[in-house]
Amino acid sequence: MQAYIDAKIEDQQFSFSLDRTSGITVVKVPGEATPDYEAIASYICNNYRIRPLKLVLFSKEDGQWQMLLFSEFYNKKYRVYSKEPVSYQDIKHLVSKDPAAMEDKQKDSRIRILKDSPDPNDQTAHLRPVIEFLIEQGNIPHSKHFTFENGGIGTFLFFGPIDPEALKEKFIFPESIQVGIDEYYAGGVIWDQRNALKIHRGI
Repeated sequence: MQAYIDAKIEDQQFSFSLDRTSGITVVKVPGEATPDYEAIASYICNNYRIRPLKLVLFSKEDGQWQMLLFSEFYNKKYRVYSKEPVSYQDIKHLVSKDPAAMEDKQKDSRIRILKDSPDPNDQTAHLRPVIEFLIEQGNIPHSKHFTFENGGIGTFLFFGPIDPEALKEKFIFPESIQVGIDEYYAGGVIWDQRNALKIHRGI
């Protein structure tokens, strides 16, 4: 873990640590005042060239760790477009120098799939790592993009069967994304219930 970098915006002092592997930035803000996280995000993005930005912070309001996702909206300024709680267990390797915390992180090197897209212009972007992995494994897609039915369900089809166990070994999926076998599709299916998106073998 890198040492925290001290910074200041107007009267707001803060420190942050960059983890370029995960794309996560942990921010520490002293005092009890509510910080301007959008100003902090803009400062970090513009000075350290990180886009899009994931900030993990401790919320003084509810006593929980939160992950905030930011997007650029105008002239290199950033706004929050997603906020969700995260457990300390998931991010303690980023906020602690405890060797045990680092060891826990090393035990599970799987890629964590977000429950929502980090890209406001593409509701399927959070599933792109899964699609790219399947292509790397030799599975051939029907097309480059999801297709959407009249009912609003988006599907991404492959010519070959999908191995759900291989996916679970590579990724950590949120509860809203189910990965399992469906005999109808003769293989595995990735079903994102929250966003009505499916990845499976075409029939």
